[in-house]
Amino acid sequence: MKQKTVDDLKTWKAIWQVRYPPAALLMDHRGALAGRWQHKKEDLTEWLIANNQFKVHDLANMLLLQADLRSVTIVVESVERQNLFAELATEFTFDVLDTLDVKRIERVGLRLLQVAERANFKAMCHQIRRGFYRLTDDEWQVFGKEPDDVGLSLVFRYEERTLNWNFGPMAKSQLETYFDSTAVKQSLPETSIFIDCDLYQPDPKFHRKEFKKELARYMESGMEQITGLTARFMGQYGGFR
Repeated sequence: MKQKTVDDLKTWKAIWQVRYPPAALLMDHRGALAGRWQHKKEDLTEWLIANNQFKVHDLANMLLLQADLRSVTIVVESVERQNLFAELATEFTFDVLDTLDVKRIERVGLRLLQVAERANFKAMCHQIRRGFYRLTDDEWQVFGKEPDDVGLSLVFRYEERTLNWNFGPMAKSQLETYFDSTAVKQSLPETSIFIDCDLYQPDPKFHRKEFKKELARYMESGMEQITGLTARFMGQYGGFR
């Protein structure tokens, strides 16, 4: 099947997480880290310090920086804010790792939620059933009828990396459950095609002195791997229009 160019798939949510062994220094440095990152970007005005974690975020809940005893997490919601994601994630992560004197990384992960608006939910379901399940009308009658909704969940291993892939048509009410920002929820399309890619690597062999370089490299290559794969996939099936 000849691929077609499909360029309307956009990243609406990006999540970056790095896990490490329990870091006792968090208890002494929560306030300093929160203070250092509050107002680092114009909208990062809010903060919260709890027993074993701290977080800094904006009022709209589109940006979140968080660290606890065992992990550092960055979340960016909305298409318009994605230009902040890579730099913000790597800088915040390295600052936390350095401040907490983390000596080993246990897991690194990048997750992108991509969405493209579509007009007809039923038409997408039909195309996906025909393209991936290939059951005849008679075979669907095992269930008594054809499904009203369909999806695809796959797991791939690329050397040291694992990719959890989830894909399907989405009504706005379903898609809203993936987001925290009210403003983002309100701006979601009524009907869309949805791809959720979670790419992670357990026990990466990153040298402590090279954490910043290695994490930046993983971020860049991970973004390229996910967006390249989803672009090829969408092109292969004409964007499920």
